Amino acid sequence: MPTKPDDKSRLVFLIEKDLHDQFRASCAEDGLSQAKFINGIVKAYVEKSRNIIKVVEKIRGSSKLDARQRIKNLDNETIKDFYEFDDNEIENIFDKIEEANPDL
Repeated sequence: MPTKPDDKSRLVFLIEKDLHDQFRASCAEDGLSQAKFINGIVKAYVEKSRNIIKVVEKIRGSSKLDARQRIKNLDNETIKDFYEFDDNEIENIFDKIEEANPDL
């Protein structure tokens, strides 16, 4: 569903001109608009994507150990989410696995 103009917010920040030129060129090489790239990065960050955690820790100047700990914490949260399934949902999961793999 397309978003309405009033559902959007403008993001404005300043970076060095040379860095912006390099960014624009890199986006062009990858076939991305600058907006699409930034939107993708922001979404990944907000969703706590495992792929972005290492980058965030590098930007923050944190150690690799900190990044590993954040990923481990994220994994633990994901595992906890699985514990919240009710019996019907668990049964449905096993049904789907059985349908996809009748040899099991």
